Amino acid sequence: MTPGVDVDVLVTGDRAIVALNGDIDISTAAEVRERLVGLIARGVRHLLVNLEQTAYIDAMGVDVLLRAFKLLSAHGGTFSMACPHDHLAKVFRVSALSSALAVYPSLQEASVHFSQG
Repeated sequence: MTPGVDVDVLVTGDRAIVALNGDIDISTAAEVRERLVGLIARGVRHLLVNLEQTAYIDAMGVDVLLRAFKLLSAHGGTFSMACPHDHLAKVFRVSALSSALAVYPSLQEASVHFSQG
């Protein structure tokens, strides 16, 4: 049985930083999707997803992040990720998503770009 994922959110105006603490897989993807879509529905247009405490992501998890990116793009927003773990960053590189998504190796670096955007 896969433990759940903790979703910590900090919203400031139309910006949100979302820390995903736990695996993002078939058993947790719906919860993550609901939280991200809910933020966008409430007017968040710039989203930074922090994957520092995420050890694993499967295709369902990648799909959730990609759909959030597309939804934000349709609203003129931005989507970025802090992905310091090589094995997770490789998932985005192999799937060619790293060329579409703004993926940064640390929360600090992502935050710099997030605050400038």
